[in-house]
Amino acid sequence: MAQTTDRYIFNSDLLTSPAALERAAASYPDLPHVLDHPELRALFTAYDIPANLARKWSRRSGVCAILLGAIALLGASAEPLYHNCGALARILGLISAVAGILSVFIGLGGVLHTKLKQRWLHRRLMTERLRQFHFQTFVCHLPAIIASLKTPDSVQAYQDARRRWFSNFRLQYEDHLEAELTRILESSEETDVWLHPLPRLDDAMLNADLHDVFAAYQALRITPQLQYANYKLRTQGALFSASPRMQAG
Repeated sequence: MAQTTDRYIFNSDLLTSPAALERAAASYPDLPHVLDHPELRALFTAYDIPANLARKWSRRSGVCAILLGAIALLGASAEPLYHNCGALARILGLISAVAGILSVFIGLGGVLHTKLKQRWLHRRLMTERLRQFHFQTFVCHLPAIIASLKTPDSVQAYQDARRRWFSNFRLQYEDHLEAELTRILESSEETDVWLHPLPRLDDAMLNADLHDVFAAYQALRITPQLQYANYKLRTQGALFSASPRMQAG
């Protein structure tokens, strides 16, 4: 019996899970060489996992800093109630002081640490650029995709060509993320979003049957983006919700 889950699965558009990869291959049996990019998935995971861990650590550090700060403030404000309690007063005062000091140190070392934020941002830049690289191949390399649908040898030729495109991408971005982020933020050119040369329309492209290619693009690129937006904007009943809608309310 198949197992079901209510948990939202992230990065299913890149087929990072075996189940997503299997479903995509079953839905588009002629396109596994286009949809599946193992090297890109491996590099994506190498940046995505540390970025997620850094975000979780930062959030937990923030919660701890707030709770410890609240304990320090409550302890200090309640001092008139227990200042005549002898040893208990000294213990409570010490707890309040330690909580306040820890709150400051956690805040400075975690939430407010600029380098950690920059590392997280650089990793996020890499993961989103990898996602762009993957899905822009659907648009910018349509002639190569059309050619790859003809024979098994042409499939290998497409994968070899994609390996070269990916090597060029890695040459530009790996170890240069801070410089690339600065360039992107300061650039005013709309063409900066493209990671591949734009294709030229020809008769082969106009007459080709690209229904499955664009259906796969919609299923793996457009639909997951809409689902992610709906997931983030969902209404939750939890007291401490990550939903922007609940936080705005």
